[in-house]
Amino acid sequence: SEISQLILKTQLESKPSPLLYDLTVLYLKNIPHFPCHTNLKLSFLLKLIVHDGIFPFSTACAFCSAPLETIWL
Repeated sequence: SEISQLILKTQLESKPSPLLYDLTVLYLKNIPHFPCHTNLKLSFLLKLIVHDGIFPFSTACAFCSAPLETIWL
């Protein structure tokens, strides 16, 4: 229910977000596989703020500026 509350608090009703919908469904389906639901919720929150553009995500290392591999993203 906390993931649903995050969606209701952060998203506009008339704004379509098919990628966010798919992500939410994926997280909800995987709830039984996570032993710690707090980690699941925090992971979803991080993805939510990246999706909304609040937390810019760089594809380069913050220390050496080398490009990050897809596996690390």
